[in-house]
Amino acid sequence: AALSGRTLTLHELLWPVGAGRAIVRGELELAGEFPARASVTTERLRFEELLAKLPIKNTPVQMAIDSEHQLAGRLGGGLLLEGDSRVRIDGFHVDDAPWHDPSGSRIVEIGSTATLDTHFRLTTSGITLDPARASFGPGTTLHIAARLGFTEAEGMSIRVRAPHFDIDHLRSHVADVPLSGAGEIAATIEGPYANPLIEGDVDLKDGRLYAARLGHVRAHVRSLP
Repeated sequence: AALSGRTLTLHELLWPVGAGRAIVRGELELAGEFPARASVTTERLRFEELLAKLPIKNTPVQMAIDSEHQLAGRLGGGLLLEGDSRVRIDGFHVDDAPWHDPSGSRIVEIGSTATLDTHFRLTTSGITLDPARASFGPGTTLHIAARLGFTEAEGMSIRVRAPHFDIDHLRSHVADVPLSGAGEIAATIEGPYANPLIEGDVDLKDGRLYAARLGHVRAHVRSLP
């Protein structure tokens, strides 16, 4: 770090989290509400291990994150840093138990790498990603609005909508049920981290269950881990 007048420059701060890390560079003005600018990069950062550094020990949502964030805002008068982010997500899945519980089973998982472009907002109470647009697999785009609270009780709210979605991208299953087909989907993961409600509506064309062809399928699905 270096101080020039009222400007404190942080050349590089490394924060290890498990096998991953976050790298922070930025400037802080030592006046008023402490205006700040920051460039944050994450490498091989496990989402569940990051939350465990906070008072959030029991999330069932797991993934590895490589990301770049360009943020600006203030540290005083109520923390606020926001800006544009690009995120690469590998191994996204949601279990029916906290991530550290070996008895948990997969409710839903994405079988390929996803990229996420979003507006990122950080406050003392949590992180907001809105609007966000994720792409994975051939031709699948998700429109997402998400809020991740910094306490177990505040929990998470993730809302997803996709005008075209292929169940094959979920490794052809939801929970232990083998499904396939493509169509529209709208879903939410909402509630305390240890016990979120997973709920959604699907409208599939050429739906299939096991070896049975179901044709056009409309359904409301609900899973409470």
